[in-house]
Amino acid sequence: MLEIDDDGRGFDPASVRRGDGLTNLEQRAAALGGKATIESAPDQGTTVRLVIPLEGISV
Repeated sequence: MLEIDDDGRGFDPASVRRGDGLTNLEQRAAALGGKATIESAPDQGTTVRLVIPLEGISV
């Protein structure tokens, strides 16, 4: 699991236009059998979490 926390301004995920960046992150995680989530709230910062299983992945 990779987690990135930001204690900045945050945003309301329901009221922003989704760009290609977050969509690409979710699609790439899913292609590896994982999941990407973005949690945020105004004045509460943002957390991006990427969970990918390591079994069967060769580097």
